[in-house]
Amino acid sequence: MQRKQGKIQDAITSFKNAAELYIVQKDKENAHLCLDKIQQLKPKSQPTPNIANSKPAPINYIYSRLLHTIISQGRTGSYKRSSR
Repeated sequence: MQRKQGKIQDAITSFKNAAELYIVQKDKENAHLCLDKIQQLKPKSQPTPNIANSKPAPINYIYSRLLHTIISQGRTGSYKRSSR
């Protein structure tokens, strides 16, 4: 609903919160679906000049690491949900 109203950042935050809840419930499939939606909502970045041959991490890698971190924290009991 929020993305249809042009509130992209709010929609991203909602999908992130939903992904976190799915992870706590050990529902990886729905967590991945939320992360995929976030990726679709992210604005396409403009090409930037290559600075000293450094390449940004691919977005899939970033979300994969985020998911891995949240799952790991959930298993160890150190997971803390964002305050927003």
